[in-house]
Amino acid sequence: MFYFKVDNEVVEKYQVNYNKEEIEKLRENIIHNCSHIVHREYYNHYPPHFTDKSLIFNFKSMFAFEKEYFEETKDIYLYTFDEYEPPSLIKLVDRLLKEDATVIDEILNYKVEDKVSFNEEINKVNQEYLNANNVFERQQRLKELENLLNQKNLNKNQQSTYIYYQKLLSLIKFELIDTLSLEYIQRVEDFYSKDTKVLSKALKKN
Repeated sequence: MFYFKVDNEVVEKYQVNYNKEEIEKLRENIIHNCSHIVHREYYNHYPPHFTDKSLIFNFKSMFAFEKEYFEETKDIYLYTFDEYEPPSLIKLVDRLLKEDATVIDEILNYKVEDKVSFNEEINKVNQEYLNANNVFERQQRLKELENLLNQKNLNKNQQSTYIYYQKLLSLIKFELIDTLSLEYIQRVEDFYSKDTKVLSKALKKN
């Protein structure tokens, strides 16, 4: 894979090298250590379909009740599971593994993502609970607080992407292959743009 970098008045051409297996291992570590974990649950008569099962864990199903449809009665189950929501760095890694050279600039300019903080939202909902005017409102705020506290506990081991991003950079090697001046490239572009059809015929003829 090649990467082109403009440096002052020169275009540099680099060969990009990396060990695919090492990048894939790093990808797994990023998912398991930097993802935002969300607990999900829902009722249905058939299990959920997952596009990426590697992001799902703690999957459980439990019979809940029976539900009558037009011509039959179906068992309804409660499905619960936790799901990794990976940081945006994973999308960049995936594009790199697919040999997408356009991702290099995005990787080099990536902004580190910090772990998710629930404290601000917890304090906000707690204040709303204290200011609630009726029992129903307080019950709603209590449910929100319980959910936020569970989410905070679920994500207590989440890490920033910083050290994993640094590791990714260390695994990508750039080898300078050649350089050309911007002036020369512009001359070549101007040369070809005069009449590419006539030029193409002349090249075929010779």
